[in-house]
Amino acid sequence: KYLNNNYKALKIFGFDITTNINSEIVFKKINVLNLVEVETQIKKIQPTYVFNFVSKFKGDSLEELIEINSEFSKNLSKICNEVENFKKLILIGSAAEYGLPVELPVSENSLLNPINEYGISKKHQTNFFINHSENCVLARVFNILGPNMNENLSIGSFVKQIKNNKKLIEVGNINSKRDFLVISDVVEALWKICKQGKIGELYNVCSGKSISIKEILENLIMNQNSEMEIVIKKERLKIDEIPDIYGTNYKLKNHTNWKNKPLNKEVYK
Repeated sequence: KYLNNNYKALKIFGFDITTNINSEIVFKKINVLNLVEVETQIKKIQPTYVFNFVSKFKGDSLEELIEINSEFSKNLSKICNEVENFKKLILIGSAAEYGLPVELPVSENSLLNPINEYGISKKHQTNFFINHSENCVLARVFNILGPNMNENLSIGSFVKQIKNNKKLIEVGNINSKRDFLVISDVVEALWKICKQGKIGELYNVCSGKSISIKEILENLIMNQNSEMEIVIKKERLKIDEIPDIYGTNYKLKNHTNWKNKPLNKEVYK
């Protein structure tokens, strides 16, 4: 939607395992792990830029997550290298790669010490990127607020419970703090990285400050004008909880002139 509204001359194509997507972009249904099919379609379209949003939060094994979150990026890079006039592949990393930070804010050069399998799989992608970045940039995206959030994530779970009109909201540790951006700011950052980011560079896509999960949840409930009780469930508590993490976005702003907007009431609708 952002690209269609602001860059109407662009021709945008999407691939996914489903075509049941609420988007103004026409998606072609393909198995993105079928590299022959992916290569055929990419060479047919001859793209100038490719964004790799293929990702999975939870899987049956670490090996499965590495295949999807890292190995696919490696294979996609090779395919794109064979496309005439191809300029840039934008890979999507995650703040989960940092794990428990040694110091705050975390920068692109901070130690990577992921504590979950998703973070480990994304770190594998970063390792590939560092050694084979001739046509890539990597955007390390922090936490996102917006519609259609993944229900495996805490905020997505809260939204689902609230929409189901539950009077009891089951939560884990909501005192932990995270660095949040609205989805529109993230999309704009990724486009600026695509157009102005430097090949071989890694960029934190973050706000530069943290906010508690509790505050996010309270704003979501307040927006519904409803009284709901927050209940901490033992099974939702994590053994290795990160109390606070936020990043520095200095490089992103310096290279692209990107600016993020503060969170406001509209975010929680």
